[in-house]
Amino acid sequence: MKTKVLLLLILVSSFTYGQSLRRTSLGVEIGASIPFGDYASTDANNFSDSSASYPGFAKTGMVIRMVFEHRLTHNLGIQADFLFGYNNVNQLAMGDSLGSKLDANLSLTATRPWNLGGLLVGPFIRIPFTDEFSMIIRGKVGGVGIYSPEYKVVGTSNEDQSKLEYYQYVNKTFSFIWSAGAGFQYRLSNYSLNLYGDYFGTTADFVDVTGQDWSIKPPVETSMSFRQKINALSITFGISYIF
Repeated sequence: MKTKVLLLLILVSSFTYGQSLRRTSLGVEIGASIPFGDYASTDANNFSDSSASYPGFAKTGMVIRMVFEHRLTHNLGIQADFLFGYNNVNQLAMGDSLGSKLDANLSLTATRPWNLGGLLVGPFIRIPFTDEFSMIIRGKVGGVGIYSPEYKVVGTSNEDQSKLEYYQYVNKTFSFIWSAGAGFQYRLSNYSLNLYGDYFGTTADFVDVTGQDWSIKPPVETSMSFRQKINALSITFGISYIF
């Protein structure tokens, strides 16, 4: 009898251990990217050499994360994700604000949005409510490549009705990024459903961003450098495959 009980315990423990090996998952999260601070600012008066950060005129955009997760213990692990996000430029607000600053009647057309993409890695803590449903708290750091927007400004000066026409070209830089957030995870047999809110921030230094000023005869190529603080809240829903 004792031998049978011992064999049963070994079988049960082996099954439990086999289940615990399934600590790795790969998934996709997609959702909204909501800008904050200077990134969302629509005050063109901050376009100056003394500004610590330029106004981004960023609108709500989209973020996509491809997330690799591995549990080191039952409630502690690491996540790594490839992050891609974009935020369109608030064209109407930027045209109006620049017009007020320059005393001109301006319209703006953006041909490329703010873009960022990179890799983040960090730990997470799991707070289980049931075997299937739990809360996840996570924090990550990494590096990203960031593209500035490309846009065209046209209009006339209110002072002398002279024509104004300017084009700023896209520029790229690399910077450190951090991310912190929390969410909920519901695990099925082979999949998990995930809902997260994450706040991320980075400071991008753009050097020698070129432009073309057609208001001057002959036209003049311009170059400028500026710092852009980028802060946004991402709210994402995703699905992961557990293996």
